[in-house]
Amino acid sequence: MTIASVIERTGLSCARIAVVQAHHAAIRSASHSSMKAENWFQLRIVGVTAINARLRSGSCFARALIESRGLARSRCSGGIPNVTIRSVPDIRVNGVRLHYVEQGSGPEVVVFSHSYLVDWSHFKPQMDALSDRYRCIAFDHRGHGRSERPSDGYDMENLYTDGVAFIEAMNCAPVHFVGLSTGGFIGLRLGFRRPDLLRTLTLMDTSAEIEPTLKRFQYELMMRMVRVIGTRAFAGYIMSLFFSKKSRHDPTREAELSRFRQMMIDNDNDAIIQFGRGIFGRQSVVEHLAQVTVPTLVIVGEEDRSQPLARAQRIADGIPGSELLIVPNAAHISSFDGADVVSAALAKHLAQHE
Repeated sequence: MTIASVIERTGLSCARIAVVQAHHAAIRSASHSSMKAENWFQLRIVGVTAINARLRSGSCFARALIESRGLARSRCSGGIPNVTIRSVPDIRVNGVRLHYVEQGSGPEVVVFSHSYLVDWSHFKPQMDALSDRYRCIAFDHRGHGRSERPSDGYDMENLYTDGVAFIEAMNCAPVHFVGLSTGGFIGLRLGFRRPDLLRTLTLMDTSAEIEPTLKRFQYELMMRMVRVIGTRAFAGYIMSLFFSKKSRHDPTREAELSRFRQMMIDNDNDAIIQFGRGIFGRQSVVEHLAQVTVPTLVIVGEEDRSQPLARAQRIADGIPGSELLIVPNAAHISSFDGADVVSAALAKHLAQHE
């Protein structure tokens, strides 16, 4: 068992992790000086708890601690070319433990809220693009990723409450909120109920309407089958809905898509079924669109069959002053399929309303 895996299981403090792992690396450095440092040395800091609002990930503190001990340099020729600091914090809100990741820094905060069946990581391209100017935070919904998988609490109203409670607990409002699919359902409700928490709103591949009756019937049938045979049998179909044909036939994206596919298969069946019933049974908020007054950008993949262009157009038509962007060669997870286009549009939208 590696030191990294022990730390991930035990959740040591930031300071202890920094010392233990850095000393371990330094020892290996001395004993393997003939090797290139990048082949074996990677510092991982995990289980970090909040220090304060600015240093919530603890990474700055840990780096200073390591450097003060002279451990940020190796006796290997060339030194240490690649030191990776990774935080995996959790926070308890609304009766559930939510996992989140942070990247970057800046006076303003961007919060990302992901789609059903996957996790925060489909926003990684946007976090990479924005983190030189903004503090970017992405959280996993209950029942997804590394967040807790409770036995209840998956109705739409409670998922919305999770989002509110997360922003408030992180003490980062007002935020630029970016939500895709389920994240967009939450974002819409934030827009007309809690505008005080928002600077801007970006709604991606989502809907203000109820789920069409036929779609609800199809999803309910699928969830009943998932309870019996699991999600593996449906993974190929879901991948075809979530990701464009162009992405699925791009050999350079094969590894990333395989990871998302495995993520779908590994989901907890009970959590996913309850979550699905919660979001597919959501109420319409079309009548509230005119109440959204924060600057809003609506984004949709031109090939999205789950939440097609017509639904995005209704949102854009209903929210005063909103803009609509149609992403070419993109399906439901447009943040992945059209990563560069989406990142550029977000950067422009946020900069216009800083």
